[in-house]
Amino acid sequence: MATFNFPQQAASPDAWRAFLKTSTVDTPELLAYVFQLYERERGLSVRYHQILLALAHLADGYKADTEAAQANVLTQCVDCGQSVVVDGAEYGRLLPCGHVMHSFCMATYCHTGNDATAPGCRRCGVRFAPVEGAPQAQIEMAAVLTAVRVLSGSSLVQLRQDYQDNGVEPTTELDKLLLGDGNEDALKAAATAVVTDHKQFLRKLATAVAQQLIPTVNEARPYPAVPGPKKVAATAAGPEPVAKKAAAMPPTQEPDVLPPADAVIPKGTRYQERAIMFTSFSSKCKSCKRSQEQGRTIIAAGDQGFACCICVFNKTSADIYQEVFGSPSVDSML
Repeated sequence: MATFNFPQQAASPDAWRAFLKTSTVDTPELLAYVFQLYERERGLSVRYHQILLALAHLADGYKADTEAAQANVLTQCVDCGQSVVVDGAEYGRLLPCGHVMHSFCMATYCHTGNDATAPGCRRCGVRFAPVEGAPQAQIEMAAVLTAVRVLSGSSLVQLRQDYQDNGVEPTTELDKLLLGDGNEDALKAAATAVVTDHKQFLRKLATAVAQQLIPTVNEARPYPAVPGPKKVAATAAGPEPVAKKAAAMPPTQEPDVLPPADAVIPKGTRYQERAIMFTSFSSKCKSCKRSQEQGRTIIAAGDQGFACCICVFNKTSADIYQEVFGSPSVDSML
Protein backbone atom coordinates (compact mmCIF):
# COMPACT_ATOMS: atom_id res chain seq x y z
CA MET A 1 0.00 0.00 0.00
CA ALA A 2 1.42 3.36 -1.09
CA THR A 3 1.82 6.03 1.56
CA PHE A 4 1.71 9.80 1.27
CA ASN A 5 4.95 11.81 1.15
CA PHE A 6 4.60 14.48 3.79
CA PRO A 7 6.81 17.60 3.81
CA GLN A 8 10.24 16.90 5.29
CA GLN A 9 9.48 19.26 8.18
CA ALA A 10 5.94 18.01 8.76
CA ALA A 11 5.70 19.72 12.17
CA SER A 12 6.33 23.16 10.61
CA PRO A 13 3.29 25.27 9.57
CA ASP A 14 5.50 27.15 7.07
CA ALA A 15 6.53 23.89 5.42
CA TRP A 16 2.85 22.96 5.00
CA ARG A 17 1.99 26.38 3.58
CA ALA A 18 4.71 26.03 0.97
CA PHE A 19 3.65 22.46 0.22
CA LEU A 20 -0.04 23.31 -0.26
CA LYS A 21 0.77 26.22 -2.60
CA THR A 22 2.35 23.88 -5.13
CA SER A 23 0.67 20.55 -4.34
CA THR A 24 -1.86 18.95 -6.67
CA VAL A 25 -3.45 17.07 -3.74
CA ASP A 26 -7.07 17.89 -2.89
CA THR A 27 -6.87 19.56 0.54
CA PRO A 28 -10.13 18.12 1.99
CA GLU A 29 -9.03 14.62 0.94
CA LEU A 30 -5.62 15.24 2.53
CA LEU A 31 -7.27 16.25 5.81
CA ALA A 32 -9.46 13.14 5.73
CA TYR A 33 -6.36 11.02 5.04
CA VAL A 34 -4.46 12.53 7.99
CA PHE A 35 -7.45 11.96 10.27
CA GLN A 36 -7.65 8.31 9.21
CA LEU A 37 -3.95 7.92 9.99
CA TYR A 38 -4.54 9.46 13.41
CA GLU A 39 -7.48 7.13 14.10
CA ARG A 40 -5.40 4.12 13.03
CA GLU A 41 -2.55 4.98 15.39
CA ARG A 42 -4.92 5.95 18.21
CA GLY A 43 -6.72 2.63 17.89
CA LEU A 44 -3.42 0.75 18.14
CA SER A 45 -2.38 2.82 21.16
CA VAL A 46 -5.69 2.13 22.93
CA ARG A 47 -5.40 -1.60 22.25
CA TYR A 48 -1.82 -1.88 23.55
CA HIS A 49 -2.64 0.30 26.58
CA GLN A 50 -5.66 -1.87 27.39
CA ILE A 51 -3.51 -5.02 27.21
CA LEU A 52 -0.90 -3.41 29.44
CA LEU A 53 -3.51 -2.49 32.07
CA ALA A 54 -4.95 -6.01 32.04
CA LEU A 55 -1.50 -7.57 32.46
CA ALA A 56 -0.77 -5.21 35.36
CA HIS A 57 -3.63 -6.84 37.28
CA LEU A 58 -2.25 -10.31 36.53
CA ALA A 59 1.37 -9.60 37.45
CA ASP A 60 1.66 -11.31 40.85
CA GLY A 61 4.38 -9.84 42.99
CA TYR A 62 4.79 -6.80 40.75
CA LYS A 63 7.11 -4.31 42.44
CA ALA A 64 8.10 -0.86 41.24
CA ASP A 65 10.96 1.40 42.30
CA THR A 66 8.78 4.50 42.39
CA GLU A 67 5.29 5.13 43.70
CA ALA A 68 4.17 6.60 40.36
CA ALA A 69 4.99 3.34 38.57
CA GLN A 70 3.12 1.01 40.87
CA ALA A 71 0.34 -1.13 39.41
CA ASN A 72 -2.28 0.30 41.73
CA VAL A 73 -1.55 3.77 40.31
CA LEU A 74 -1.34 2.51 36.75
CA THR A 75 -4.83 1.01 37.01
CA GLN A 76 -6.39 3.61 39.33
CA CYS A 77 -9.70 5.29 38.45
CA VAL A 78 -9.13 9.05 38.29
CA ASP A 79 -12.49 9.66 39.99
CA CYS A 80 -12.83 7.22 42.92
CA GLY A 81 -9.19 6.06 43.18
CA GLN A 82 -10.10 2.36 43.17
CA SER A 83 -8.63 -0.24 40.84
CA VAL A 84 -10.21 -0.65 37.40
CA VAL A 85 -9.74 -3.06 34.49
CA VAL A 86 -10.56 -1.44 31.15
CA ASP A 87 -13.09 -3.59 29.30
CA GLY A 88 -14.30 -0.70 27.15
CA ALA A 89 -17.95 -1.29 28.05
CA GLU A 90 -19.78 -2.02 31.29
CA TYR A 91 -16.93 -1.83 33.75
CA GLY A 92 -14.05 0.47 32.81
CA ARG A 93 -13.08 3.01 30.16
CA LEU A 94 -9.79 4.34 28.81
CA LEU A 95 -9.99 8.12 28.47
CA PRO A 96 -8.45 9.91 25.44
CA CYS A 97 -5.65 11.19 27.68
CA GLY A 98 -4.65 7.63 28.68
CA HIS A 99 -6.06 7.70 32.21
CA VAL A 100 -8.71 5.17 33.25
CA MET A 101 -12.16 5.53 34.78
CA HIS A 102 -14.98 3.27 35.91
CA SER A 103 -18.06 3.46 33.68
CA PHE A 104 -20.03 3.95 36.92
CA CYS A 105 -17.83 6.87 37.97
CA MET A 106 -18.03 8.35 34.47
CA ALA A 107 -21.84 8.22 34.55
CA THR A 108 -21.98 9.95 37.95
CA TYR A 109 -19.15 12.42 37.22
CA CYS A 110 -20.63 13.60 33.91
CA HIS A 111 -24.03 14.93 33.02
CA THR A 112 -25.44 12.32 30.63
CA GLY A 113 -28.79 13.82 29.63
CA ASN A 114 -29.74 15.24 26.24
CA ASP A 115 -27.10 17.96 26.62
CA ALA A 116 -24.40 15.51 27.67
CA THR A 117 -21.19 17.17 28.82
CA ALA A 118 -17.96 15.93 30.32
CA PRO A 119 -15.99 18.45 32.41
CA GLY A 120 -12.73 16.63 31.66
CA CYS A 121 -10.31 14.18 33.25
CA ARG A 122 -9.77 14.95 36.94
CA ARG A 123 -6.04 14.36 36.60
CA CYS A 124 -5.18 16.30 33.45
CA GLY A 125 -8.36 18.11 32.27
CA VAL A 126 -8.62 16.53 28.78
CA ARG A 127 -12.27 16.35 27.65
CA PHE A 128 -13.97 13.04 26.85
CA ALA A 129 -17.37 11.75 25.74
CA PRO A 130 -19.58 10.73 28.70
CA VAL A 131 -21.17 7.28 28.82
CA GLU A 132 -23.66 5.49 31.03
CA GLY A 133 -22.70 2.22 32.68
CA ALA A 134 -24.97 -0.83 32.78
CA PRO A 135 -27.31 -0.80 35.83
CA GLN A 136 -25.91 -4.05 37.27
CA ALA A 137 -22.33 -2.80 36.94
CA GLN A 138 -23.34 0.43 38.72
CA ILE A 139 -24.89 -1.55 41.59
CA GLU A 140 -21.77 -3.72 41.96
CA MET A 141 -19.41 -0.74 41.86
CA ALA A 142 -21.51 1.18 44.40
CA ALA A 143 -21.26 -1.82 46.75
CA VAL A 144 -17.46 -1.87 46.35
CA LEU A 145 -17.15 1.84 47.16
CA THR A 146 -19.37 1.38 50.23
CA ALA A 147 -17.26 -1.59 51.37
CA VAL A 148 -14.09 0.47 50.98
CA ARG A 149 -15.60 3.23 53.15
CA VAL A 150 -16.58 0.70 55.83
CA LEU A 151 -13.12 -0.91 55.91
CA SER A 152 -11.32 2.44 55.84
CA GLY A 153 -12.94 3.39 59.16
CA SER A 154 -15.64 5.79 57.97
CA SER A 155 -18.33 6.59 60.50
CA LEU A 156 -21.15 4.05 60.25
CA VAL A 157 -23.56 6.70 61.49
CA GLN A 158 -22.53 8.99 58.63
CA LEU A 159 -22.75 6.15 56.10
CA ARG A 160 -26.29 5.33 57.20
CA GLN A 161 -27.22 9.01 57.05
CA ASP A 162 -25.80 9.28 53.51
CA TYR A 163 -27.87 6.27 52.44
CA GLN A 164 -31.03 7.76 53.94
CA ASP A 165 -30.40 11.24 52.50
CA ASN A 166 -29.89 9.78 49.01
CA GLY A 167 -32.87 7.44 49.24
CA VAL A 168 -30.72 4.35 48.53
CA GLU A 169 -32.71 1.14 48.14
CA PRO A 170 -31.02 -1.91 49.73
CA THR A 171 -29.87 -4.19 46.88
CA THR A 172 -26.94 -6.03 48.49
CA GLU A 173 -26.36 -7.75 51.80
CA LEU A 174 -24.07 -4.88 52.81
CA ASP A 175 -26.84 -2.35 52.06
CA LYS A 176 -29.32 -4.30 54.16
CA LEU A 177 -26.94 -4.47 57.12
CA LEU A 178 -26.14 -0.78 56.83
CA LEU A 179 -29.76 0.34 56.62
CA GLY A 180 -30.90 -2.23 59.18
CA ASP A 181 -28.54 -1.03 61.93
CA GLY A 182 -26.29 -4.09 61.62
CA ASN A 183 -23.47 -4.30 64.17
CA GLU A 184 -19.97 -3.19 63.22
CA ASP A 185 -18.47 -6.71 63.10
CA ALA A 186 -21.18 -7.95 60.73
CA LEU A 187 -20.73 -4.90 58.50
CA LYS A 188 -16.95 -5.35 58.31
CA ALA A 189 -17.35 -9.05 57.53
CA ALA A 190 -19.79 -8.25 54.71
CA ALA A 191 -17.50 -5.47 53.41
CA THR A 192 -14.51 -7.84 53.41
CA ALA A 193 -16.53 -10.37 51.41
CA VAL A 194 -17.46 -7.70 48.84
CA VAL A 195 -13.83 -6.59 48.41
CA THR A 196 -12.57 -10.20 48.17
CA ASP A 197 -15.16 -11.04 45.51
CA HIS A 198 -14.30 -7.84 43.64
CA LYS A 199 -10.59 -8.71 43.54
CA GLN A 200 -11.43 -12.09 42.06
CA PHE A 201 -13.70 -10.38 39.54
CA LEU A 202 -10.88 -8.02 38.53
CA ARG A 203 -8.53 -10.93 37.85
CA LYS A 204 -11.17 -12.77 35.79
CA LEU A 205 -11.97 -9.62 33.82
CA ALA A 206 -8.27 -8.87 33.25
CA THR A 207 -7.73 -12.43 32.04
CA ALA A 208 -10.67 -12.16 29.63
CA VAL A 209 -9.44 -8.82 28.27
CA ALA A 210 -5.90 -10.14 27.77
CA GLN A 211 -7.10 -13.35 26.09
CA GLN A 212 -9.30 -11.38 23.73
CA LEU A 213 -6.82 -8.65 22.76
CA ILE A 214 -3.38 -10.30 22.70
CA PRO A 215 -4.22 -12.45 19.61
CA THR A 216 -5.13 -9.24 17.73
CA VAL A 217 -1.64 -7.74 18.05
CA ASN A 218 -0.48 -9.30 14.76
CA GLU A 219 -3.63 -8.51 12.79
CA ALA A 220 -3.22 -6.65 9.50
CA ARG A 221 -3.76 -2.90 9.82
CA PRO A 222 -3.92 -1.39 6.32
CA TYR A 223 -3.17 2.27 5.78
CA PRO A 224 -5.90 4.48 4.29
CA ALA A 225 -5.90 5.20 0.57
CA VAL A 226 -3.55 8.01 -0.52
CA PRO A 227 -5.47 11.26 -1.25
CA GLY A 228 -6.20 12.13 -4.86
CA PRO A 229 -5.57 15.30 -6.90
CA LYS A 230 -7.46 18.54 -6.49
CA LYS A 231 -10.97 18.62 -7.87
CA VAL A 232 -11.69 21.03 -10.73
CA ALA A 233 -14.14 23.76 -9.81
CA ALA A 234 -17.58 23.47 -11.47
CA THR A 235 -17.58 27.12 -12.59
CA ALA A 236 -14.80 29.53 -13.41
CA ALA A 237 -16.16 32.23 -11.14
CA GLY A 238 -16.32 31.04 -7.56
CA PRO A 239 -17.85 32.76 -4.55
CA GLU A 240 -16.24 35.82 -3.13
CA PRO A 241 -13.60 34.93 -0.55
CA VAL A 242 -14.78 35.35 3.02
CA ALA A 243 -12.81 37.96 4.91
CA LYS A 244 -10.88 36.49 7.78
CA LYS A 245 -11.92 37.56 11.26
CA ALA A 246 -9.34 39.49 13.18
CA ALA A 247 -7.55 37.30 15.68
CA ALA A 248 -8.77 37.75 19.23
CA MET A 249 -6.43 39.76 21.40
CA PRO A 250 -4.68 37.60 23.99
CA PRO A 251 -5.84 38.10 27.58
CA THR A 252 -3.86 40.49 29.72
CA GLN A 253 -1.24 38.73 31.79
CA GLU A 254 -1.93 40.23 35.18
CA PRO A 255 -1.59 37.43 37.77
CA ASP A 256 -4.75 35.69 38.91
CA VAL A 257 -6.23 36.73 42.28
CA LEU A 258 -6.68 33.62 44.43
CA PRO A 259 -9.25 32.58 47.06
CA PRO A 260 -8.21 31.92 50.68
CA ALA A 261 -5.71 29.09 51.22
CA ASP A 262 -8.27 27.01 53.14
CA ALA A 263 -11.00 27.37 50.51
CA VAL A 264 -12.78 24.20 49.36
CA ILE A 265 -14.77 23.51 46.17
CA PRO A 266 -17.05 20.44 46.51
CA LYS A 267 -17.08 17.84 43.75
CA GLY A 268 -19.58 18.65 40.99
CA THR A 269 -19.64 22.44 41.55
CA ARG A 270 -20.70 24.37 38.43
CA TYR A 271 -20.65 28.06 37.45
CA GLN A 272 -22.54 29.33 34.40
CA GLU A 273 -23.26 25.67 33.46
CA ARG A 274 -19.54 24.82 33.44
CA ALA A 275 -17.68 22.60 35.90
CA ILE A 276 -15.14 24.37 38.12
CA MET A 277 -12.51 22.99 40.49
CA PHE A 278 -9.14 23.81 41.99
CA THR A 279 -6.20 22.74 39.82
CA SER A 280 -4.54 19.56 41.12
CA PHE A 281 -0.98 20.75 40.44
CA SER A 282 0.99 23.96 39.97
CA SER A 283 1.60 24.69 36.30
CA LYS A 284 0.48 27.16 33.63
CA CYS A 285 -2.88 27.62 31.93
CA LYS A 286 -2.94 25.70 28.66
CA SER A 287 -4.63 28.64 26.95
CA CYS A 288 -3.01 31.85 28.22
CA LYS A 289 0.09 30.38 29.97
CA ARG A 290 -0.78 32.26 33.16
CA SER A 291 0.75 30.67 36.28
CA GLN A 292 -1.53 28.39 38.32
CA GLU A 293 -1.13 27.32 41.95
CA GLN A 294 -2.09 23.87 43.20
CA GLY A 295 -5.29 23.92 45.28
CA ARG A 296 -5.72 27.69 44.86
CA THR A 297 -6.25 28.51 41.17
CA ILE A 298 -9.77 27.75 39.94
CA ILE A 299 -9.95 26.10 36.52
CA ALA A 300 -13.09 25.65 34.44
CA ALA A 301 -14.24 23.44 31.58
CA GLY A 302 -13.70 25.45 28.41
CA ASP A 303 -14.22 24.57 24.74
CA GLN A 304 -10.68 23.18 24.44
CA GLY A 305 -10.41 21.45 27.82
CA PHE A 306 -9.79 22.96 31.22
CA ALA A 307 -8.40 26.51 31.38
CA CYS A 308 -8.08 29.20 34.01
CA CYS A 309 -11.31 31.03 34.86
CA ILE A 310 -9.88 34.28 33.43
CA CYS A 311 -9.82 32.63 29.98
CA VAL A 312 -13.23 30.98 30.39
CA PHE A 313 -15.21 33.66 32.29
CA ASN A 314 -12.92 36.73 32.20
CA LYS A 315 -13.01 36.69 36.00
CA THR A 316 -10.37 35.90 38.63
CA SER A 317 -10.42 32.83 40.86
CA ALA A 318 -11.30 35.07 43.81
CA ASP A 319 -14.26 36.58 41.92
CA ILE A 320 -15.61 33.14 40.95
CA TYR A 321 -15.19 31.76 44.48
CA GLN A 322 -16.92 34.76 46.04
CA GLU A 323 -19.85 34.57 43.58
CA VAL A 324 -20.35 30.85 44.16
CA PHE A 325 -19.69 30.62 47.90
CA GLY A 326 -19.97 34.24 49.08
CA SER A 327 -16.55 34.17 50.80
CA PRO A 328 -14.16 37.14 50.55
CA SER A 329 -10.73 36.65 49.06
CA VAL A 330 -7.70 36.96 51.32
CA ASP A 331 -5.43 37.86 48.41
CA SER A 332 -7.74 40.63 47.26
CA MET A 333 -7.29 42.36 50.61
CA LEU A 334 -3.47 42.32 50.48
